[in-house]
Amino acid sequence: MLYHNGNILIGSNGNDRNSDNDDADGVYFIDANTGSVTHQIKGLSIGDNDVNGLAIANDILYYGSDRNYVYAYDLKLKQEKWKYQLPNNLESVPGIANLNGDSIMDVVFNCERSGIYAFDGATGDTLWHSELYTHGGNSSPAIYDLNKDGIDDLVCGGYAQWALNGKDGSELWYQKKSSGVHGSPLIMEFKDSVRIHTVASYGDYDIFDLEGNRIGGVGAGYGLFASPVPSGKSLYSCVSTSWGSRSGVSSFSIDFNDWVYEEGKKRMGPGETIQYKGFGKSKACASAVSLDVDADGNVEFLIPDENGTLFIIHPEKEEAEEITMPSGAEATLFVGDFDGDGIISALYSGLDGYLYCYDLPKAKSIVWNSFRGPNNNGTINMGF
Repeated sequence: MLYHNGNILIGSNGNDRNSDNDDADGVYFIDANTGSVTHQIKGLSIGDNDVNGLAIANDILYYGSDRNYVYAYDLKLKQEKWKYQLPNNLESVPGIANLNGDSIMDVVFNCERSGIYAFDGATGDTLWHSELYTHGGNSSPAIYDLNKDGIDDLVCGGYAQWALNGKDGSELWYQKKSSGVHGSPLIMEFKDSVRIHTVASYGDYDIFDLEGNRIGGVGAGYGLFASPVPSGKSLYSCVSTSWGSRSGVSSFSIDFNDWVYEEGKKRMGPGETIQYKGFGKSKACASAVSLDVDADGNVEFLIPDENGTLFIIHPEKEEAEEITMPSGAEATLFVGDFDGDGIISALYSGLDGYLYCYDLPKAKSIVWNSFRGPNNNGTINMGF
C-alpha cells in the first residue's frame, strides 16, 4: 500500500488469486477520507492480472503483474507510460533507484525464477538484467549505495543473498543460503556503520556489513517468510513464520553496539547472541510495522496472522496483546495520518477482500510504516 495525493493505492489479486480474467484484479485508488474507490487500473483483457507490490517516483507508479508484465503508469495523466513483458510473473515490490545518474529515478524488478531487471525510469529501456535464480521472486530489493560510487546498488534474495552493482547489475558480493529467501532485506544506517539484516526461509537471521561480511546471526526457527523490521533505539527486530514448529511471530533483541565477528564462531560479542521470543501459533507471512502505539515511550510491533489475530508486541516487556480482527491477513499494515486529522491510522487489508481503517488515537513516533518502510526501499537512517 502507498499514499499519493489523498489516495491509498493498493494492488489486488481480485476475487480469486488463482483465476484468470478477473475484473477485480489491478490497482485500486481509494479516497483516504471516505474509503471510496476513485479509480482502478486494470491489466490486459485476458489472463491473470494480479498485482502485488507498488512503488512511486516522479509521479510515475511502477508495478508488476502475474501476467508477466511490468508497468509504468503516469499518475498525473492517468494513463500507461510504458510496459515491458518479462519471462515470468512479478510478486515483489519494485525498487526505486538512481542507476544512470540522470534526474529521473529508475526501477528494478525481481522476476520469478528469472533474475533482476533494471529499467530506465523515463523511457522503459532495459538498463541491465542480472541472471540470478530468484525462485519465487518474493524478495523485494533494498536500495543503498554500497560501494560509495554515487550510484544506488541493491541487495536482494533468491537462493542466496546478493548485492548487485547498480551501474550494470554485476555481483558485488554473494552469500549462499541453505534455503530460499522469501523475506526482503533491511538496511539500517547508523552514524558510524551500516548493517544489512536478512532472513532465509529455513530460519537463518543474518547480519552483514556493506562488503558482505557476516557480522552475526542466529538460527530462528523454521519457515521465515516475512522481512526484518526495526524498532527504535531499544533495538529490536521482528519477523513472522508461516510454517514449521514455530508458526507465529517473533521479536528479536539485538545489541548493535557489541558486534564482534570471530572467524568460525557464531557470536556477537562477549557472550552476546540474538535472543528471540515467539508469540502465537498460526501461520503468519506479513511483515510488521513499528511505532509507539500507546504513547509509553517504547516502540511496539503490529503484525497480523492468517487466522485473524493482530499481535501488538511489546518487545521490552516480552509481551504481546492479541486483537481479534474481521479476517486474517497476509499483507503488512500501513500506518500514518492519511486524512490530515492529526491522528495516526492503521490500514488492514483482510483476506476477506476488505480494506479496513482503524484510528490509533494514542499512537506516535512511527519508525517503520509499511512493508518496505518509510522510503519504500527497505532502508532506514536510525539517527544515532
